[in-house]
Amino acid sequence: MIFKNTIKKKLNQRSLFFTFAAFNQAKEQKHMKRCILLLLIFLMALYGQQSASITFELKEPIIITASRAPSSLMSAARTVSVLDSGAISRLPVHSVQDALGYIAGIDLQQRGSQGVQADVSLRGAGYEQTLILIDGIKVNDPQSGHHNLNLAFSLQDIERIEVLKGSGSRLYGPNAMGGVINIITKKPLTQKLDFSIIGGDFRYNEFNLNYDFQALKANHRLSLNRSNSSGYRPNTDFTIQTATYKNSFAIKHNPFHFTAAYNAKDFGASRFYHPAFPYQKEKTETFFLNMAGQIFSDATMPTFSPKIYWRRHHDDFLLDYTRPEWYHNKHQTDVLGAELLTAFSSRLGRTSILGEWQHSKIVSSNLGDHQRNMAGFSAEQQFTVRRWQIVLGSSFYYYNRWGWQISPGVDVSLQLTPHFTLYASGGTGFRPPTFTELYYHSPANRGNPQLKPERSVDIETGARFRTKRTLTSFALFRRYGSNLIDWIFESEGQYWQAENVLQLTTSGLEVSSQWTTQRHLLKNIHFNYTYLTSDKAGRQIISKYVFNYLRHQFILGIDQQFVNRRLALSWKLRYEDRINSQAYFLTDVHVSWQIKRWRIFSHISNLFDQKYQDFASIPQPGRWFKMGVRFSVF
Repeated sequence: MIFKNTIKKKLNQRSLFFTFAAFNQAKEQKHMKRCILLLLIFLMALYGQQSASITFELKEPIIITASRAPSSLMSAARTVSVLDSGAISRLPVHSVQDALGYIAGIDLQQRGSQGVQADVSLRGAGYEQTLILIDGIKVNDPQSGHHNLNLAFSLQDIERIEVLKGSGSRLYGPNAMGGVINIITKKPLTQKLDFSIIGGDFRYNEFNLNYDFQALKANHRLSLNRSNSSGYRPNTDFTIQTATYKNSFAIKHNPFHFTAAYNAKDFGASRFYHPAFPYQKEKTETFFLNMAGQIFSDATMPTFSPKIYWRRHHDDFLLDYTRPEWYHNKHQTDVLGAELLTAFSSRLGRTSILGEWQHSKIVSSNLGDHQRNMAGFSAEQQFTVRRWQIVLGSSFYYYNRWGWQISPGVDVSLQLTPHFTLYASGGTGFRPPTFTELYYHSPANRGNPQLKPERSVDIETGARFRTKRTLTSFALFRRYGSNLIDWIFESEGQYWQAENVLQLTTSGLEVSSQWTTQRHLLKNIHFNYTYLTSDKAGRQIISKYVFNYLRHQFILGIDQQFVNRRLALSWKLRYEDRINSQAYFLTDVHVSWQIKRWRIFSHISNLFDQKYQDFASIPQPGRWFKMGVRFSVF
């Protein structure tokens, strides 16, 4: 009822009364109901003060994750979702982790919200089968996919997030069976300083400082973030600290970037990994260094893009902090890597060749000390024939333990008109086992040193249509997974054992549409729907992770602007129906007011206090109110 009223040209008090009739009957705290009601009455009262209508035009993004050569979204032969900084600023979230939950097709299973801990996956793939990139650099943790979202960046550092759905191993090699999430950070500006302070329920408080400046012929960016809360239930308190430094400089007109980032988390992990232990505690630290650049000569010569990076992750886990000596695990992983991409154009089109080397090691009180090396290359040929765009490629990676892993693929798109594109793609993917799957040992879980890499074959077809104010896409896909690794329950030993045990076929469809208008009360509407179904083959087992996916996911967003666009209101609705679990519907709202250099904002997540779980025995937060202010000096 709320959303029907918002798109009407005029609202009166009587319609507003009926809008909230059902809401007032819900079981809610009186002061919260009154605050929300007064806020929305205030917003609607401002409607009569609108200025003349403003024309909005939907911009077509340039994407860099679907192929080695940047391309427009309309010409891409893959399904790609983009969440830019403008859209991020309208989300009722304060972490990169939580922002991912609003991207269509992403399954975000949280043990702790606000950036504490979550597993992320795409199109029904396992959380280990989704590749996470920071500015194109692989940051998946070799110990466990549970740490993949321990990112050394705050939400204020993010320029945009690109999500490539379906196998990305042709381009990026390991771990990209379900897709790729590329988190692109902001480049330093010449001069900018802003800070924000946020407070909310459960003693939540947050501080952000971002400073861009120019010195020594380079642009620099320093970002500091700290957040903490007493927790929404016992032993869910947390403290998260992030510090990031990035600079941009040029050597003979060739751009280079250096990044150094650090993140520390200290949190109560009540029943995170076993329901029988409410006093679990965990600390993590993530260090990230990266140097990247581009070397140009002239238009007829190749372009070279070198990268070198290092990521270190510490994990300190207590199963029961009241008995710290009883079960205490410490792990440290290091990943050191280098890449060199060369690209050039010829009569055949655009050719790209990437060479990569990576060394991973772990020092662990439980898993022992292990290391492995990976080296390989990928090649891509992109060419255009009239309205056809064809991309052929393959990756070749060698592991000292499993030998060569080869992943070919092809993408084809046909642009029938400037506004309508058909596309299809096919490719294979692979994932090596993590150190946890190979070597972990506890009374409840056993790793398996004999594990082999997982494999998959992925096919997809779809269409994309755009006008001046709309963008609509449709996709059908299927993935055939083999040698899949899961933790299965061995009744004889009474523990979970890691095994290459499953063949899994996952099919689905995605529908997405975005509409930008010029009406006062309605700036933007976007909705996404994803449907999945899976069939597993193999012996009958009790599965811990693989057969656990969202059958239905529906995301609706409505953005409004008032008072010459100084006042903004955003609604986010999500419906998720997980197989073998209870479906739930969440409503979040975000409001902000811009006054010159000041921005005052507040939001309420889980507005109607829905009870739900992403993991069994771990209740997610109910209604959570936050409010803050941001001030920009320059």
